[in-house]
Amino acid sequence: MTLFPQLASGATVQYPFETATRVRTLVNEAEDGKVIRFADTGVRSVRWRIDYSDLSAAEWGALRDLHAAVEGRLRPFVFFDPSANLFSWSEDFERPVWVRDPFLIVGASSLFGDGTATRFANSSPTEQRIVQVVPVPGSYQTCFSVWLRSSTNSVATLVRISGGSVDRLTASTSGGWRRVFLSGAASGSGLTTEFGIELAAGVEVEVYGAQLEVQPAPSTYKKTTLGGGIFPDAHFAEDRLECWADGPGRFRTAIEVEARVAV
Repeated sequence: MTLFPQLASGATVQYPFETATRVRTLVNEAEDGKVIRFADTGVRSVRWRIDYSDLSAAEWGALRDLHAAVEGRLRPFVFFDPSANLFSWSEDFERPVWVRDPFLIVGASSLFGDGTATRFANSSPTEQRIVQVVPVPGSYQTCFSVWLRSSTNSVATLVRISGGSVDRLTASTSGGWRRVFLSGAASGSGLTTEFGIELAAGVEVEVYGAQLEVQPAPSTYKKTTLGGGIFPDAHFAEDRLECWADGPGRFRTAIEVEARVAV
């Protein structure tokens, strides 16, 4: 799996960057001169323009090596949208993409923000969890965030599992809504990573706004449904990659990445 590289900061881009969505319109012109236009929903793509400055030699080298490995526009690589939530169904925890232990009860709760919070209750004598498996390697730095709340003095644990290793962050859920996040690379080095919430026996909490990003800290929450911001068939838009040296160990470049959107 060929991945777009991260910077030393843990992000994949520098701000600001540009994102444009392209669609195709079908046009049908009748003999009487009438023109009918409608969107071709099967053809849609996203393009990112990213400007980098003050790159280290290692950061510039990673971009250069990726461009050479995929032979410019020829071969695909995996690109994680830096402005998107990588989870699918970020508020609907009853979708099959969320894998739930058998004694973890899930039910609708209250409105929060622009969506609906979900109530989790562990009815078993042992820990129970709900996770989503994401095709992000454990070595990749990510930030998993979620809002938590409970009416009692309880705790919930955010978990990150890759290559058989488990990383945990335990947070208090009392005292009103609180956003907590688990950031960094996983202890294990699997090709995929599981992210989720773990509750001890008898614990009941409300959850809202699960978000996964490829950066060290959470940004504004973005609700997702069927698809998240993972593009396994991304390509460079140009065969040529230019670079300017602004000083010792200081490099500057600009790239464009394009990916088809699955519909």
